This record gives sequence, C-alpha cells and structure tokens, in this order.
Amino acid sequence: MIEVFGARAMMLQVRVSNQPALHLYEKTIGFTVTKVSKHYYLDGEDALILTHNFTLDTLINKDCSSVVVDEWKRVMQEQENKQKE
Repeated sequence: MIEVFGARAMMLQVRVSNQPALHLYEKTIGFTVTKVSKHYYLDGEDALILTHNFTLDTLINKDCSSVVVDEWKRVMQEQENKQKE
C-alpha cells in the first residue's frame, strides 16, 4: 500500500460480531476503531470502522518486532524526493 499507492493510512469495516477479525486488526496489526456505522450490513448489523495510520511508530508490531521499517523509510524518502521535482 505504501509503496504502490503512497498511502499514509488504511480504513476498513468489520462486523461488530466478528470478534476474531477485530482482535486481529486491533491487537495484532494496530488498527483503531474510529466510528460505528449503524445498520451497515444488509442484515442490519452494525460495522466498526477501523483505521491504521502508516507512521514509523505504527509499523512496529505489538510484540516489538520491526515490520519493514527500513523499507518504509526508503519509500517515504523516495516519495518526498518525487514531490520536490
């Protein structure tokens, strides 16, 4: 996402009842619930809107292992250089 699209953030929706997915997104990947979308799904269930900002701090897993931090820095530098051209 960062390298191909220059994305600085990502957003997704997940069913309120989908606790395994919610656990994965929040606890493992680092998404944050930012909003509730009432009656989002056809069956009337609400959706949680989650966002993840791609910053250096958020590219570190909860278990403190690095997630391609050097690559992220390189891509961000390339994008800044392109914007200056």
